[in-house]
Amino acid sequence: MMNDVKTMKIETSRLIIRPYREEDFEECFQLMQNKELFKYMGMSVMSFEEYRRLFSWLISSYDKSFDEDFQYSFNITLKETGAHIGWCGIGALDYDIKQKEIYYLIGKDYWGNGYAKEATVALLDYGFNIIGLNEIVALCKKENIASKSVIENMGLEYQYVVEGLSEEFDFYNGELFFSLKRSNDKEITIKNIEEKNIMENNNGMVSENVIEVSRVTKAEYKELLKLFIWRSNGEEQDIDNLMEKDQAYFDESINGESYLDADYFWVYGAKLNGKYIGYINVVMIPKADRRKGTLYIDELWVAKEYRRLGAAKLLMDEVIKLGAELKVWKLRLGVSIDNPGARKLYRDSGFVEKSIILGERDA
Repeated sequence: MMNDVKTMKIETSRLIIRPYREEDFEECFQLMQNKELFKYMGMSVMSFEEYRRLFSWLISSYDKSFDEDFQYSFNITLKETGAHIGWCGIGALDYDIKQKEIYYLIGKDYWGNGYAKEATVALLDYGFNIIGLNEIVALCKKENIASKSVIENMGLEYQYVVEGLSEEFDFYNGELFFSLKRSNDKEITIKNIEEKNIMENNNGMVSENVIEVSRVTKAEYKELLKLFIWRSNGEEQDIDNLMEKDQAYFDESINGESYLDADYFWVYGAKLNGKYIGYINVVMIPKADRRKGTLYIDELWVAKEYRRLGAAKLLMDEVIKLGAELKVWKLRLGVSIDNPGARKLYRDSGFVEKSIILGERDA
């Protein structure tokens, strides 16, 4: 099959994905100097000479045709500024070259913006409809929650845990294996993936820029209650039908409405295209001395389908801004030690983890 990868260029709403060029070298080298990027990868920070050899290989890889055991990697740049933010690729799986794997890396300064999802969905489309692949796979470490989420949001489905590989490929043992096959009755396109994953807009790209955060009012309490039920039941439901089935529950819950305009309690909601997808509850705990009191974050939740859009960070930023306006003494919260995603969000927001045991009991 003819190889047009050298002239390939994919544009998404925010990104450009294209083959590497010699003039990219210095910027790409600098991005790859953060050792945190390689926590779950079988590589580490490279010296200038080591990366020069790798970079030369990346460019030479475009000489292979689609019919060969290719491994293509592409530069990801921001459309608006031209800045290099990472790379994505598709090619032969090391331990089984008949399988074609999709992979990516985003620089730490650009984490949390949905760029990985945006780039990989576009590359998936390229792999199926331009290269002509019938199946694309992806792997990640069990503990790499962020990559697992990106893979699932691409539409790939979990198959099994890799095991039994020889010492040469031992790095892959224990990894989660995902795959997606071309449908027999239709092409795999970005639009198909959109239908499977409601995190995408009409162009198949993440629509983070339409998320709005504001304090929830009494008039919006019914919509907020819908979020609480969504969190409890694990799926979005028609609230009017639920009210018909269990009016007593709503009669009891409506008492919570009175707290929404209290001067010591705040609920902020995150809306995507006019619909609530997450919320954060905050309460002021006064101090019996000259300190201004503590702003305590009681709950932060975003619906699973939308967790790669940055809503949680927007909600947290709003509370931090509230704390500054109120001039509180501290902002505090509790988080499970088994929730690495939440812990990272809080660390990135400036919270310092303390060696404190948080206890609770029924009233």
